[in-house]
Amino acid sequence: MRIDRTVNALLHPFKEREVSAAKTKHRKANPCCAMCGMRSRFFGSTVQVHHLIPVHVDPSQACAQSNLLTLCRAHHFRIGHLGNYKDYNTNVLGTILAIKDVYKRVARSGKIV
Repeated sequence: MRIDRTVNALLHPFKEREVSAAKTKHRKANPCCAMCGMRSRFFGSTVQVHHLIPVHVDPSQACAQSNLLTLCRAHHFRIGHLGNYKDYNTNVLGTILAIKDVYKRVARSGKIV
């Protein structure tokens, strides 16, 4: 995956820089994981920026702030990519809302579903 990004950066240096700047801007405005609320730490876990519509599907949305979502590393892999970075979740926000709803119901009832 890292090699693909490097090749892409060499082929499209300005676009890669724009995407990186858009992700940095989004991360500053939304520093917490949308699922668990974790923030980046100086050492240790970091939050990542996930594209709701992947760049390979629609390159025109690569820098759109409305297409970006902050997730911690674990949730980026599990929820954003369904456990496989070659795949992606077409309804990330719906998945997050559904999981949070289950957590709320469990917390209220005190029973494990």
